[in-house]
Amino acid sequence: MKKIILIFICTLSASLISAQGLTEYTASNNVTYHIGDTIKLGRGSTPNGDFIYCQMGDTYAVMAALGGSAGRIDQGLPRNLSGANMVIKKIKETTFKGAKLISFNVAGGDFVKYKILVEDALATGELKSNGYTKIGR
Repeated sequence: MKKIILIFICTLSASLISAQGLTEYTASNNVTYHIGDTIKLGRGSTPNGDFIYCQMGDTYAVMAALGGSAGRIDQGLPRNLSGANMVIKKIKETTFKGAKLISFNVAGGDFVKYKILVEDALATGELKSNGYTKIGR
């Protein structure tokens, strides 16, 4: 029954949310990020150093929902990933009830994809504003 409700909620929310893929994004720090760029994580913003705005990605969310831990779909990354390099795989602009949110889907060398809520991560230091490299530019 819980899985049916979760599927219904996901379907309903998909009709309220629109997402658009971008090839580049100029953030509030005046850095233009592109797909393929390598970025560096800062320090997590929770008191114990875990991340809030750098989260487990879509693959993890599906596994968590199917495993019955749907309450932890937005799991923040652990503090041991501080300073890790991540490659931008997708840049998404999502609109929900008129509000826009930019997120990066990134990979850090393993099979798991991660999601970074860009502006919040920059504001809290979870994403280093000067810790990126441009690949092939």
